[in-house]
Amino acid sequence: MSSRFGFGALQPVELIDLEYQIAQKIHALTDPDYSRAHDLVDLQLLWAAEPELDSVREFCVRTFNFRRAQEWPPVPLRPMDDWEPAYNLSREETEIDGDSLVLADIGSAREWLTQIITSINAAAVT
Repeated sequence: MSSRFGFGALQPVELIDLEYQIAQKIHALTDPDYSRAHDLVDLQLLWAAEPELDSVREFCVRTFNFRRAQEWPPVPLRPMDDWEPAYNLSREETEIDGDSLVLADIGSAREWLTQIITSINAAAVT
């Protein structure tokens, strides 16, 4: 079937767990050495898929311990003062007919992220 459309033979694609992707995004987003406004947008979209909090916490603890760049949980959040233009641009890419699942401004997104990290950290480890 795929050759009919010119794709050639389909090959397996490696994927990562939603919860692992969220842990990676949180780590990148909170690393003080990088500006990652787009990850704040991505994280909100990923969160809409309703991840398992226990698994997210486990992956966050593992990722933060392995990379040793910052402590888990990374609150209070690092400064993001100059991220507004990049955040707005990334958010615009998610709009459909002027609507988006992503919060309208970076201040609200920071508050949301703090709440999410607090919820993840409170999840029981299995």
